[in-house]
Amino acid sequence: MHRRPHKISLLLLDDPAGGDRKYYVWIKSLSHFIASNYTHAHARHVCRSCLQSFTTSRVLHEHERYCLMHEPQQCVYPSGDEAKLAFTRRQYQFLYDFYLVVDFECFIVPSYDRTTSGHVPSAYCVYLVTPHERYRMPPRAYGDNGAGDVMEDFFSLRIRLV
Repeated sequence: MHRRPHKISLLLLDDPAGGDRKYYVWIKSLSHFIASNYTHAHARHVCRSCLQSFTTSRVLHEHERYCLMHEPQQCVYPSGDEAKLAFTRRQYQFLYDFYLVVDFECFIVPSYDRTTSGHVPSAYCVYLVTPHERYRMPPRAYGDNGAGDVMEDFFSLRIRLV
């Protein structure tokens, strides 16, 4: 397989609903298809048996003689309940029972001497995150009404948990 002068890579797509429809798609560049996250403008050399990528063709040729002793790779992905990731213990989901997520929106305003600039808050949103349904509340958003009191409103904010 590795010594053939012409090599064509095909990807078999099948119907995820379990039908009999199957299509082959031509992979023009196996290097770009497999190692697109690694390329950074450098070519990668991909083993056609195990789909592992290498930086040089020399390393690929050394790898091939060991790789051909094994069966070609076939990816089998989990389906149904096996494909779902879930936490089983609450203490691993939340480090604390209550915490606030805050997002500020700001304008960048240059100073008078134009050598520095400052951030002027124009709005914020606060969201209380908790696993306890009793204390859940919708996010609170506040926008500047022209008075410039965004930070005053934020620091005077009281979230009641009783």
